[in-house]
Amino acid sequence: MGQYDAAFKRLAARRPGDIAWLVFQEDPTRIEMLPLDLPVLQRAVDFAASVEMSDGRRFLLHVECERGADADMPGRMLEYDVALHRRERLPVVSVVLRMEGSGPGRGVEEYRMAVGGFEALVYRYRVLNLSALDARELLNEAHPVLWALVPLARDGASPEIVAETVERIRACAASDEARADLLAAMTIFAGVWGSRDLLYALVR
Repeated sequence: MGQYDAAFKRLAARRPGDIAWLVFQEDPTRIEMLPLDLPVLQRAVDFAASVEMSDGRRFLLHVECERGADADMPGRMLEYDVALHRRERLPVVSVVLRMEGSGPGRGVEEYRMAVGGFEALVYRYRVLNLSALDARELLNEAHPVLWALVPLARDGASPEIVAETVERIRACAASDEARADLLAAMTIFAGVWGSRDLLYALVR
């Protein structure tokens, strides 16, 4: 997962508002990246930002990028949420961005702890299964980070969509550095479905 994590973190730090839109289909009025390290857990999260929406809601957005399902993920997400909440004193919306797997494009997973008939804890977090999202849904939005995720989406490895995505990045990226970052990340993500050779040919 190292190369996928690194690519996601670089893109998300460059345009955190795009990540917020992917989760909420709504642009925040303000978003500010937060430190990713959680010393109390001796770990770092993939993405954490303070968000304010147009209706005045303020909260933390926390995202973890995972290749597939992980049985330990619910407990880890709970640990991350508690550590972020204690540090920032704001409610946390957590999301797992899953590159492979079954299930709906957008869903919710739970972590429960019960003793006998007493339910001591119910914790929920959102899940975005990129492989179940339509590639066009990502490509048609004016959020460049989403374009780099297109190879992970449904039909995103098709030659037509890959070529269109590359051309859009080339035409619309704000700078040479941003363009290079988006194309590099897109090439890394294309490796999940084995469409990297096509991308190499297009970006040369």
